[in-house]
Amino acid sequence: MQRICRVGFGRPFGFLAVHRTSGLVLAAGRVTEPDTDAGTEPGENRPEED
Repeated sequence: MQRICRVGFGRPFGFLAVHRTSGLVLAAGRVTEPDTDAGTEPGENRPEED
């Protein structure tokens, strides 16, 4: 079974990936320019930009 969750943010945001058992931060990042093609499914061909 696969779960898919989609979330859209209209401004810059930060994120953390945390190991639940230890609380250790595994990854952190900040998105300053969200991808405009975020609505496409993984594996779909995105339109070419001119």
